[in-house]
Amino acid sequence: MTTRRAPSRIIPRAFPGIKPDEIEELIANSQVHSYAPGAVLCRENEVEDRFYMILEGDVEVAKTINNSESRLLKTLGPGDFFGEMALIHNAPRAATVTAKSALMTLELDKAAFDRVLHKSTSVALAMVSEISNRLRQNDQMAVDDLRMRASELAEAYQKLAEQDLARREFLTNVAHELRTPLMVASGYLQMLQKGIMQGDQLKAGIETITRNVQQIVALVNDILFLQEMDLVLPD
Repeated sequence: MTTRRAPSRIIPRAFPGIKPDEIEELIANSQVHSYAPGAVLCRENEVEDRFYMILEGDVEVAKTINNSESRLLKTLGPGDFFGEMALIHNAPRAATVTAKSALMTLELDKAAFDRVLHKSTSVALAMVSEISNRLRQNDQMAVDDLRMRASELAEAYQKLAEQDLARREFLTNVAHELRTPLMVASGYLQMLQKGIMQGDQLKAGIETITRNVQQIVALVNDILFLQEMDLVLPD
């Protein structure tokens, strides 16, 4: 079983150079809470008023990408803190934070957070440094996402171009396959109209026309089937 660390031993990790009286001020304005693994402390896009410092355990920070994909941004442990940006900017949570293991946190509501921030220079400086780091990380993540989206769009465009080329080739082949039996059937029909064919020639001509018409019907059925499949199946 893990021994619980006293807040006074963990706080200096988060706020280097913090003075003893500032530590006492921070502890006096905070509360200690425990969470089971899997508990959600912050939800992305929700408005909340809590600042968290991890005393024991780990959390996972995840963000939704493209409205569907959940991306793990980082794992935080003892001495790390989160939730400050939403309080400072009065904004919704930028990510979802979930307990990865049994968790113990030191927590401040917005009023207590503001009091400590104004009274403790060490805490204020640590906040500025952490916010600067996270903004840089967010900028880099945005750049990476844009690059990924550009790559996906280029790949999608290439697939569309290949599909368009395949359709053009298919239509060219279909036109050729239809032209031959149509021309044969048309030629025999003209001879029938002019009365040129008689007897066995007439019988053979009718059979030829029938065979070519059946070939045309089969090709048209294949085209209709492929069209139905194209409507049903995704690209």
